[in-house]
Amino acid sequence: MTHSPTQNGLVELSDVTSATMPVAVLSQEPDELTKQVSIQFSEGFDDLDYVAFAAFSLPSGSSIALVRHQNSPNPGIEVCVVPSNTSIIATLKEVLEALKLSDETFSWIHPAYEKDFRQASIV
Repeated sequence: MTHSPTQNGLVELSDVTSATMPVAVLSQEPDELTKQVSIQFSEGFDDLDYVAFAAFSLPSGSSIALVRHQNSPNPGIEVCVVPSNTSIIATLKEVLEALKLSDETFSWIHPAYEKDFRQASIV
């Protein structure tokens, strides 16, 4: 996918990925995650703030973006999906598997999905 940098060299997140709907937050920061797995974050911006992000497709084909807003008052990296994603629980599980993380790594899961995610984790 090609994108055009702005005059300051940053790209707009929506120009790079359509995975912009946050569904969970990983407790790590980008530098921690980069040390754990070979994932590189880029710099950009969205309608809220400057961001560090990594956008990629999972083996299932689901597109995700890991996003850290520079001035967020809360720690962690948002896991964002494409709004049309109908397999959020499976996508969250696949994110953990791809990044070699445990269920406890999520510091927040969207309330619409948390109960089903937790139940799927028990099985």
